[in-house]
Amino acid sequence: MRNVVLTRVDERLIHGQVMTSWLKLCNANVILIIDAGSASNAFLKRILFAAAPKDVELQVMNEADAAAYLKEDSPDGEKVLVLSKTPPVSYTHLRAHET
Repeated sequence: MRNVVLTRVDERLIHGQVMTSWLKLCNANVILIIDAGSASNAFLKRILFAAAPKDVELQVMNEADAAAYLKEDSPDGEKVLVLSKTPPVSYTHLRAHET
């Protein structure tokens, strides 16, 4: 399973507080955004990639793809920060980690 160090629900997804505080606090090197709307919209994805720090890997996925991704083994040293807009998406993420 992926090494998730923080899950945050915030409709803004990537913004200054995430970049300046949360990434440093949990020392994440991967951001996983679980949002079907962003995952299916090339323009929104470009905005998210532009907002993310260059030294942090960004993944933008729908719920099904994110659940599969989170079940994969983490490479050594990987620390994933999961962002979603709504609590039900985070609940789905947490359930995926249980199995």
